[in-house]
Amino acid sequence: MNSRFVRLLRDTSAVAAAILLGAVVCPGCGDPSVGSPATRLAGRITYNGRAVKNHVLIFTPEGENKEDWAYAITDGEGKFLVFASARAGDMMPGVYRIALRKDGLVAPDNGAMKDRRAAWRGGELPGRFYDADHSGIWTKLERSACWIRIDLRDESESGSAERETDLSRAGRGLPPRDTPGGVT
Repeated sequence: MNSRFVRLLRDTSAVAAAILLGAVVCPGCGDPSVGSPATRLAGRITYNGRAVKNHVLIFTPEGENKEDWAYAITDGEGKFLVFASARAGDMMPGVYRIALRKDGLVAPDNGAMKDRRAAWRGGELPGRFYDADHSGIWTKLERSACWIRIDLRDESESGSAERETDLSRAGRGLPPRDTPGGVT
């Protein structure tokens, strides 16, 4: 064969292989505004410094599409991993309001929030935390995976939600680093 043709064929193959490798190695690269789904969300929730155990967290997106909700169930240490509803498929980036649910709670009549409290081992949570419109808990989910810490306080104290975008430590069972997040 002509050596020039062989060299061209080899160079073309190398370029094609590099493009293919880039597509395989960087599947999540690109513009985050295109609406690509977030990978995962996990965290820990406390009330006055104590773990909120065996609660369900409901994540409701801001805006029109309320059907793209997600949920998580806390363990004995208040840790949770969020799962998108079957209809949503994946959680999309955006702002999510968070409310809690506990087994045995009944939805308030006529949608009105009453001064009801749910008992949990070690104390009680104020009723406002069980209503997404009044809980004051929210997080902004970005395209990358993240860990959030939710620290609920009595009404006289302010609570906060901090976010960390590195789940690699949490995914291995390690606690997140103590860097502050941007969500309050």
